[in-house]
Amino acid sequence: MTSDAAGVCFTRDPVTSDTDKVVISSNFGLGESVVSGRVTPDIFVVHKKSREVIHRHISNKEIKVLPAPGGTKEVAIDESSRQQASLTDDQAIAVARLAAEIEEMEKRPVDVEWAILDGNVYILQSRPITALPSTTQPNAGAPPDSWIPELNTPVDPRYPLYSNGNISEILPGCITPLSWSYIGPTIEHAFRSQGIALGVMGESSSEYQVLGFFYHRPYMCVSFMEEAAAHTPGISPDTLHEEFIGPPDTRTPPVHLSDLRPDRWPTIVRVVLTIIRKTKSLSSDTEECEENINRQREESTPEALKDWTDDRLIEGVSFSKAMAWVSDVHIWASTFAVLYFDLLRKQTKAWLNDEKGSLAAQMVTGIGTLPSANPAFGLYDLAKMVMSSPEISNLFTSNSDNESLLDLINTDANKKDFKTSLEEFLTLHGHRAVCEAEFRSPTWREDPTQIIGLIRNYLQPGVKPPEELRIRQERTRDEAMKQVDRLPQPKRFIMKRVLKAARRNIEFREGLKDLIVLRSDRFRRIYAEIRTRLLDRGWLYDPDDLFFLMWKEVRDLLNGKLSPEVAKEIISRRRQDFEWCQMVHVPKIINGKAIVVKPDEFPSEQQLQGMGVSPGKVEGRARVILDPRVESHIEPGEILIAPVTDAGWTPLFINAGGLIVDIGGLLSHGSIVAREYGLPAVVGVADATRRIKTGERIYLDGSTGLVIKLD
Repeated sequence: MTSDAAGVCFTRDPVTSDTDKVVISSNFGLGESVVSGRVTPDIFVVHKKSREVIHRHISNKEIKVLPAPGGTKEVAIDESSRQQASLTDDQAIAVARLAAEIEEMEKRPVDVEWAILDGNVYILQSRPITALPSTTQPNAGAPPDSWIPELNTPVDPRYPLYSNGNISEILPGCITPLSWSYIGPTIEHAFRSQGIALGVMGESSSEYQVLGFFYHRPYMCVSFMEEAAAHTPGISPDTLHEEFIGPPDTRTPPVHLSDLRPDRWPTIVRVVLTIIRKTKSLSSDTEECEENINRQREESTPEALKDWTDDRLIEGVSFSKAMAWVSDVHIWASTFAVLYFDLLRKQTKAWLNDEKGSLAAQMVTGIGTLPSANPAFGLYDLAKMVMSSPEISNLFTSNSDNESLLDLINTDANKKDFKTSLEEFLTLHGHRAVCEAEFRSPTWREDPTQIIGLIRNYLQPGVKPPEELRIRQERTRDEAMKQVDRLPQPKRFIMKRVLKAARRNIEFREGLKDLIVLRSDRFRRIYAEIRTRLLDRGWLYDPDDLFFLMWKEVRDLLNGKLSPEVAKEIISRRRQDFEWCQMVHVPKIINGKAIVVKPDEFPSEQQLQGMGVSPGKVEGRARVILDPRVESHIEPGEILIAPVTDAGWTPLFINAGGLIVDIGGLLSHGSIVAREYGLPAVVGVADATRRIKTGERIYLDGSTGLVIKLD
């Protein structure tokens, strides 16, 4: 016996967080097709008070899931029925009524799985909604035209050009005040310390010059950095412009005749000596950072933190030069990686006719030691364990809910081996996450259900083992190197030296990025203990409140210098700002002032242009994923369309046939891992996630950056 229709229901709009709406996703048959994302479901929106269907969208549903011996099976829906509504309005209202009653009983928004059989509605299970932003703040409608967020950075008219390219991979989307008060000063210090060491940047009393914070989003002040680059002999501002924005309209040479004047010699000597010293010390500095961070994390286990005093906890999350050291080293590795890769691209263009930089990209692939790419291997091993065990495989097939599946694995003694392997994976990679620098976003260790969703992707037919991809990329690199071997000996010698330096610094850069995430994970643990104490003392009213305070406010609240009542007012005000910021789209580049763009103002051209970062041409169906924590299903060969691609996204690359990202640069995280996987990729396709729909046929060229919507 199977249900006539089934699906999921949210008692809060999952997009706008509107509490007056119940949103229902529905399909014929069992609800697994809806939960797993294997079909675009019908959508019904019911107003809670009026009990009326205020919006409906009937999709073209190609398959439904039915019971089968030992599990379930997918069955094609008759073409004549595919565009028929899976629910009547009365049935949708009945589902919404029951969901609203559950919400009332639970006193919180819920996500309900339901089914209809012979006209009767059955509630299968209910879970609290945790992935949505809070809406406790009143007046959460559209922001007024005069609104400017409280934490917006003042713009210096001398340096008006900002961009969120590249940095938004570290801090994608809207960032909470607590996270910004941690990561902002460390990034600012890292860039400034480098500029001061080179003698091209002076000390400043301004809190932020290199960075900006607009509409709760981080930005780099490109014009300030370009000025610093212009004062650095041998470095062209073009390199920075291309990394954060794109190719400049006019080219600036890295060396000017004015650099040869006697008064510039001290600067040249200082720059050369500093670069030589930093190049030589990069390896030992990285090892020192790794030792310090691992030692600090061992000292900061959740059990140990319970014995720390309040003052020691605050000291543990306070900014210091020692704490920021790994960010300083990372900036140097990033700088060398960008410079050497830029030099390599110039050489392959001049000597090997590599106009689009495809050959240069192939030469730096196959590194094989990128920490952010390594989780894919562990996930594949877990998936193999599932496939080799009929019992565990059946669990995955018959349980569409990741949370209940994880509970079964943890409580069943027969699943001990798989549970142990999962725990080992989390020990190695549990600090990673989507939006992993955002404290409000749970890590894989904090929410292991994310891992279950990613394992499901590896269980599909046609998935290629990560090791095959690594071997293929090594072959690709070797083929590219054959062209280098045909060069005359002097050019061959120079290019191989540059290539070695580029690969070495890319490897350092990615390794240091992982250490930064480990440092962030330690801060998460400390803040978790601080939050527990504030809640126990009644000084914090909701666990989520902590994220809307800056670290100094957390310090003052814990020390009794900030009253809980005043903290509550600050939190309420910041929540309002944060929710309004989530409702608007701001441009990649800000010239003096952030121009807020409404969602309905986006163009709809068939041909889109971005930056090609991983060569290859591919055509396939689009799969738009905005947040892998909520939706992580991608069929083999589909083209992944993503807003950003930090480390939490890379396990999806295994199935993807191509990659299109809203933002990013030549050496941004997604670009590097895409090249490691041999995945054709285009980044910087403005608003691709809004302009491309799941299911549309897409063509992309990872060399030219061209994207075409074929439908």
